[in-house]
Amino acid sequence: MRRNLKCIITDIGGVCISNAYATMSETLKRRFGTDQSLAFGILIGEAVAFDSGHVTVDEFSIRVLSRLGLKIDVGEFISIMDSSEVPNRDVWNLLQRVRATGSARIIALSNMPEHTWNMLNRTYGLGTLFDGAVLSYAVGVVKPERRIFEMAIEASGTSAGNCLFVDDAPENVAAAEKQCIVSHLFRDADCLAEFLKDNGVMSRG
Repeated sequence: MRRNLKCIITDIGGVCISNAYATMSETLKRRFGTDQSLAFGILIGEAVAFDSGHVTVDEFSIRVLSRLGLKIDVGEFISIMDSSEVPNRDVWNLLQRVRATGSARIIALSNMPEHTWNMLNRTYGLGTLFDGAVLSYAVGVVKPERRIFEMAIEASGTSAGNCLFVDDAPENVAAAEKQCIVSHLFRDADCLAEFLKDNGVMSRG
């Protein structure tokens, strides 16, 4: 382990890109009159199997549509899902600045299905933000399980004490802190920048 190497371990959804399921639930309400809270809860619940690679994108879509009682085409549902994944350009610019200085490696740690990862790479080049990625669909484990954080620390190339963790979910931040990783509950790019400055990854100049 290289003791002085810094590594930012960051979530993707809700940090680097929009919270897709929140956006989807709003879209489904606007277009089809579905109950927004119900839709969000169903999406989150069904996402566990989807994110961990146990169901395909078609199977995920069919499950959600069936539970919502929506009579729309699976392809239309997937299109709504894909269009809900929008980059947070302020965060992207921040991470690109960090990588450009060489002050820290950046590892993605995300509960993300293969379909979404491939779509984001194809559409936006998401993978170019990171030096590596630990993705739930590939490892079969989801946050906040301990094992996926251990995988991320291993991928970082350094110790937990030299890592910083960023996520928009309090339960994931709490899980990272149990691994002795200094962590930040994401709200916006400005607060993230202050966190990185406070931890010596970005300068205040």
